[in-house]
Amino acid sequence: MRSKQRRYLMGLVHFSGSIQTRFSTLVLILVTFLLFSNAYAQEYTRMGLPEGAKYRIRKGGLHRGIAYSPDGTRLAVPSSIGVWIYNAHTGEELALFTGHTEPVLSVAFSPDGKILASGAGRKWNWWREDSEIRLWDADTGEHLTTLTRPSEIASALREIGQFEVWELAFSPDGKTLASTSGDGAVRLWDIETGAYRSILRGDAFVPSVAFSPDGKTLVSGGWDYTIQLWDIATGQHRTTLEGHMDRVHSVAFSPDGKTLVSGGWDKTVLLWDIDTLSVREVLTGHTSIVTSVAFSPDGETFASAGNDQKIRLWETDTGKLRATLWKHTGSVDTVVFSPDGATFASTSYDDETIRLWKTDTGEQHITITGHWRLGPAAFSPDKRTIAIGGEPEAIWLWDVVTDRKFATLTGHTRDVTALAFSSDGSTLASGSWDKTVRLWDVATGKLRVTLEKHADTVTAIAFSPDGKILASSGNTNTLIYLWDPETGTRRSTLNTHTAGISLAFSPDSQSLMAAGGDAQIRLWDVNTGELHTTIDGDRDSIEAVAFSPDGKTIASMNGHGVYFWDANTGRHRTTLWGRTGNYSTLAFSTDGSTVAAPQVGYGVYIWDVHTEQLQTILTGVTSETAALAFWPDNQNLISANYASILLWDLAPFLTETPWDVNNDGVVNILDLTLVASQFGQKTPDLNGDGIVNILDLTLVAQHIGE
Repeated sequence: MRSKQRRYLMGLVHFSGSIQTRFSTLVLILVTFLLFSNAYAQEYTRMGLPEGAKYRIRKGGLHRGIAYSPDGTRLAVPSSIGVWIYNAHTGEELALFTGHTEPVLSVAFSPDGKILASGAGRKWNWWREDSEIRLWDADTGEHLTTLTRPSEIASALREIGQFEVWELAFSPDGKTLASTSGDGAVRLWDIETGAYRSILRGDAFVPSVAFSPDGKTLVSGGWDYTIQLWDIATGQHRTTLEGHMDRVHSVAFSPDGKTLVSGGWDKTVLLWDIDTLSVREVLTGHTSIVTSVAFSPDGETFASAGNDQKIRLWETDTGKLRATLWKHTGSVDTVVFSPDGATFASTSYDDETIRLWKTDTGEQHITITGHWRLGPAAFSPDKRTIAIGGEPEAIWLWDVVTDRKFATLTGHTRDVTALAFSSDGSTLASGSWDKTVRLWDVATGKLRVTLEKHADTVTAIAFSPDGKILASSGNTNTLIYLWDPETGTRRSTLNTHTAGISLAFSPDSQSLMAAGGDAQIRLWDVNTGELHTTIDGDRDSIEAVAFSPDGKTIASMNGHGVYFWDANTGRHRTTLWGRTGNYSTLAFSTDGSTVAAPQVGYGVYIWDVHTEQLQTILTGVTSETAALAFWPDNQNLISANYASILLWDLAPFLTETPWDVNNDGVVNILDLTLVASQFGQKTPDLNGDGIVNILDLTLVAQHIGE
């Protein structure tokens, strides 16, 4: 399809006839753009895409586990959007296994390498039940089966909110799978039948388990400061090892089964003699939590990793430190050796990298990037730039088209909580836990001014469309501050009578709307500060509000649906039902015909505003949506969730096909010709910017053949 499109578009360059010379030039530019886009889209951006998505930017946030395939050729990496499979020698993306509706937290290969197990979940998601374990064909990615807890156990876990599958481990014979979760238990599964076998009950959270090489014993490390040993055949508890002075976070058996290594919150690594069940060595050096320990296949070396960003290699026999490796810029979460012991891999949730190291020299030879975790996010007016609260106390500016971070804004002293662009895209406002609002020059990345009046975390900010006013509100403070963004001076203060609110300006910049925990919507005249309209919403806290582009309609969202109100009278018009959830984003298309709202199942609802019909639900997103925006053509939606950025093609779900300009049933050269002949006119303006130009031509060309 790509080569066919290339030949077709290149043929357009030589098209002659009544079309002006400038059309050929524009097509040349268009060809370059489209070929770049196609080449870019052939990479990991198209792997495992949800239905309706065109491409993805970034690979989702990393999680703790990582696993080598038994033949050492592949790495399985859990992420917030699925399981990534990498070439262990080159770092190349091979596949993405998707299907979980929650972030994947753990992975494990069966000893024969034929099965990959993955576990998902998230604490405190009362409405979600995806603590499931999935088994995949490791070669093809085919979903084989799902291991589900008995209903009575699942119900009990849901009651206490401990529903994540934290770690997985196969027994040496591959017949049993052990899993851990936040309720302090280790569960054993029969791989051949998929049945739930038994539970090894503990008293505290168990972040790590390991089978002995002979498969007779299971060891678990817990947050009760202890290590437990269990008899696999009987499920009986054998003994308790005490030696750590704080929570135990990772455990591993040596290949000969004679030594156990453990690491924990007390910053120590302990070597245990299995025969005597006593501590053989206490190893120090880490300056923070020891997060992961692992033995090399020959048992001569073991590695420890920690929150201090370091990996340490030790001699097993002597406990002597061989090397300290320091390349990660954040906490190292996992370290694991390749089956031949020549390399080992490490991951960091903080710096979002996977690093491959040579065991003999300690040289890091491959870095796998592309993963991230998002905080709050906001799109620039042209949708080309996204601002992301991507790391503690910092903001990333990312080019959506080229998938490139071009600036990092630093200055906040605590995490960023809210972001908003000015209508011309030149200024970015950010709010933070540090109780300040900061204004940044987008072109230079420089801080322009810091606004300090908030008594608590800044949770919402909004620019007026004319750029003359910035509004900000806090977490517990019931006040809204109105600022002059040019001078940084405070213009006025509004009392909302509620906290934790959402803000939006009317298109004419004359009214400010706020809604929050008291289920009311309030509108103020920004010039006089007068409250002129109060709307009683539906019973629940309002998470987001938005004006329609013509300013005549207000949309509000809570946990039950999206509500439309008359902006002048406050009268309720209609309710678009569909559970949405605790999200703070809501978007109208530029022509006002469509509205998009996050779905509690981590997709996005798309409604037709005029018919009030649900057009589609964009599913397959495994993380909360942080920002939504329609492309100017109204046919594409861009969404930023806490895992990745997705561009969605809405055309198949909408009633009109504007690319077919001459209405002959197909998008072809005649439509391109018609658009080009109207350059500078007001119609056919396909992207809604008020004039026919190269952008409209680009949109038609992208839909050639439809």
